[in-house]
Amino acid sequence: MPHRLREPRLGAGEERLCGGRRGRRAACGLRQQVRRELLGPSAEAHHAPRAHHRHGAPCSRGALVWEHHTDPTKLARWWGPEGFTNEVERFELRPGGAWHHVMRGPDGAVYRMEKRLLEVLPPERLVHEHLDPVHSFRMTITLAEEAGETLLTWVMRFDSPEEHARVKEFIAQANEQNLDRLEAALAAC
Repeated sequence: MPHRLREPRLGAGEERLCGGRRGRRAACGLRQQVRRELLGPSAEAHHAPRAHHRHGAPCSRGALVWEHHTDPTKLARWWGPEGFTNEVERFELRPGGAWHHVMRGPDGAVYRMEKRLLEVLPPERLVHEHLDPVHSFRMTITLAEEAGETLLTWVMRFDSPEEHARVKEFIAQANEQNLDRLEAALAAC
């Protein structure tokens, strides 16, 4: 019997960025859902895109997903959109800790990233602030075990709807690619 994804409730000021299905990601369906959700009429009123993804595996898979978010070597392998590479310069896994890395785009462009970890609650919650004058946001990453699967949720909260509007189309594509890269990294383990 196929497993149905229970739609998580959204909080005030949040929008769903993408969804997930049991097992491998259904990329085509997710792409369609991402476009519909981000470009729908209610998208302008919100500034906290939310991404949900299920990893179909027992609880040990949740520990592996957590490890891929908190081990700098593993994180560098999958973080960022397709074609980007990462060099993690500093990663202090503690509240108040720094996360500095350099992302290189497929065109050779260099992006210095600075984040501050706000909450670290293994293996279920990681919150960081992305410190960038162009687009700063707070990202909350949660993991929950449900029916033998790991539900991964990303919520990005921007300071204003205007700031979110400037980057929302890029975020839809970039976060989808992030999840694809994470799935590939997990499959390689």
